[in-house]
Amino acid sequence: MRIKKTFREIFPDVDFPVLAIRPETIAYLTGFYSTARRPGQLGLCCTLVDEEKSRLYVPENWKKEAQDQLRDIPVEVFGYSQGKDELARMLLLSIPENVVRLGIEPEFMDFELYASLMKQRECCFVSVTESLNYAKAIKTDEEISALRKSARLATDAMEYAKTLVRPGIREYEMAAEIEHYMRLRGSDGTPFTMKALSGPNSAVTIKIPGERKVCRGDCVLFDFGATVDRYISDWTRTFCCGDASAKQKEIYELVRTIELACIEQIKPGIQIFELMQTALAIAKDHPLGRWFNPYLGHSIGLASSEWPQLKNGVKATLQQGMVLTIEPGVYLPEVGGVRIEDEVLVTETGHEVWTGLKHEQFEVYN
Repeated sequence: MRIKKTFREIFPDVDFPVLAIRPETIAYLTGFYSTARRPGQLGLCCTLVDEEKSRLYVPENWKKEAQDQLRDIPVEVFGYSQGKDELARMLLLSIPENVVRLGIEPEFMDFELYASLMKQRECCFVSVTESLNYAKAIKTDEEISALRKSARLATDAMEYAKTLVRPGIREYEMAAEIEHYMRLRGSDGTPFTMKALSGPNSAVTIKIPGERKVCRGDCVLFDFGATVDRYISDWTRTFCCGDASAKQKEIYELVRTIELACIEQIKPGIQIFELMQTALAIAKDHPLGRWFNPYLGHSIGLASSEWPQLKNGVKATLQQGMVLTIEPGVYLPEVGGVRIEDEVLVTETGHEVWTGLKHEQFEVYN
């Protein structure tokens, strides 16, 4: 799917070509996307766009695949085979000699390509990250449809995940079962490393599912998403295997209270800092609030974490068409963590929650 926005709609203040290397940005600007390119082995893919044309540059052995994907899309496809010096030459042939400025996403720019471009023509590189971030944050109807499908698939998978929580099952077994479930139902893969973490591991969310077996009384945290039409979903639920302790219940209720209070506020015109103020105020008044992680969520789209991030210091106003996650968490070392995350669409007058279980519960008995 190619986004039906013109160059001027995406880059309202840009009067020079834009070079993109990040796979998600290439997909956004042209419709071409593949996570199987192995850029270190096969070479970079990149796109060069301006008000008149969109051009895609791929390793020669990817040219036919790109042409097939873009059969009905007005994007010129070029193949290269002699490395980044050749790629730089091809790019510069498409840029008039009197044009010296080139828009890029600095955080994703390839240094070798940058050096080769500068060696062949002195260019002035200008960041267009802000324009891209803003454009990508406001979803089109087609994007919303794809994101909603992805959320629906992941929601069904969480219902299945709940049935897996039992003493003796290993974390990696649960993760494999969930991914298999989603694959069989149309997911193109998981957009990030799935979390299926139990006991004390649930408080260390940088962990990946391992050999640990679930024990009765454990918190079990699931954080995953599906990929449908290249658009991703991302949501989280935490369950307790059997009876929860008083402290576990207290953590769960705190997290749920923060999440629901923040979701209730979502509508066009609300500032990110207002959501953060709500979350921090609730946490501050609670005995376990010092364990609250002051990070509330992010936007989603072609990537699992897009601008705006919902955290302190981010200046952004919610607008109709944004799709966000709200994901407060409280993590107690050696005890366990609870995170609850839902996807929310900002509508014209408020919001629409896309994720949720038929029967929300903390304690499960399988």
